[in-house]
Amino acid sequence: AITYLNNAKPKNVLVLTPQKVVNQYVNEIGKYISYMPSIEVTNFEQILAREEHFTSQHYDCMIIDESHRLKDYMGKTATIIRKKMNVDRMYLFSGTPQDSSRFDVMSQLALFDSRFVPSKSLFINRYFELNDYYKPVKEKMPEELTEMIKLVSCGSETEDLVALTAQNEFEIKCKKPPEYDELKKTRLLIREDFELVCDTPGKLSVKLRELSNGFCVDDFGRKLKVESNKAEELEKLISNNIENGIIYTMFDEDVETIVPILEKNNRTFCVVTGKTKKPVADKNIEDFKAGLCEFIVIQANSGKEGLDLINTNNTIFFSLPPSYITYKQCMHRTRRLGQTKDCNFYYLLCPGVDTHIRSLLLQKKSFNARLYRIYKVDPKES
Repeated sequence: AITYLNNAKPKNVLVLTPQKVVNQYVNEIGKYISYMPSIEVTNFEQILAREEHFTSQHYDCMIIDESHRLKDYMGKTATIIRKKMNVDRMYLFSGTPQDSSRFDVMSQLALFDSRFVPSKSLFINRYFELNDYYKPVKEKMPEELTEMIKLVSCGSETEDLVALTAQNEFEIKCKKPPEYDELKKTRLLIREDFELVCDTPGKLSVKLRELSNGFCVDDFGRKLKVESNKAEELEKLISNNIENGIIYTMFDEDVETIVPILEKNNRTFCVVTGKTKKPVADKNIEDFKAGLCEFIVIQANSGKEGLDLINTNNTIFFSLPPSYITYKQCMHRTRRLGQTKDCNFYYLLCPGVDTHIRSLLLQKKSFNARLYRIYKVDPKES
């Protein structure tokens, strides 16, 4: 982004980036911008909070970093940028531009040229086959869609641009608790002072994930503890094999399971969750990067973007995020420019919902690889 600014020299620039990266942009711009433009750096939330300010300005250039955040065509922030803001040129940057379909890509491209998506319904009707519920189920006319993408974008995998260290992945099979099969079969889990009814597939999936991790919360907010083999396997890892690392979780209750294991093994650690206040979270992350803590326990959505954690080469997924974008972002906290060691990724998986999510993430990885092959640009040629 800074290279573009130095070459094109737009005068009035807006940089839109995740909050965690705002200070990094400000610092880098101060160091490396070779001319004197007017540059405003803000986060996605500010577009909504200060809509009147941003829509009243005229920008020569707008740079959107992590543009996959705007993959929802009907989202409020995307709609404001697409319909109300006055921008001459727009550039989108994303390390993970789509989650599960090309429509995610096109929703981003529509930000700077509405001809790609005159309306959501027109786009879906042209490029997807619909089921009986008018939901897109299969892509059609892929050649035309690919040519449209090639007009305004180029893609490359990280390994094509940067020399990264090797990636080692280890799937650790964990035993599921007996309550897992009971709930899956009957959709009910009844105990003294505990009553759970899973009346939808989505609720059942979440509760099965909870049981795999050693707990379950019923319809009244009461918690049931179950024997989790994941805790045992995690203890084996941190007591024998791993010097330091990141432990990714999904649920608040996961932290309650992990912390006692770290304490029992006299390992220093810090915690960052969605409930951690920002000053505390920032300090904990800096402490981990400085080597003051051996482990950082962090919820996937709280530590997926803007963090450079190359001080460790070990990542443990106590619980996998279901989103491919979140998953890839988590992986790239350690396997990135500056890392000198091979990166190790450990997956604690119970048979069932855990292995199913792992399979879905691998399928999405395959989708990404196919899409990049379609319109990838050789860096030597570009």
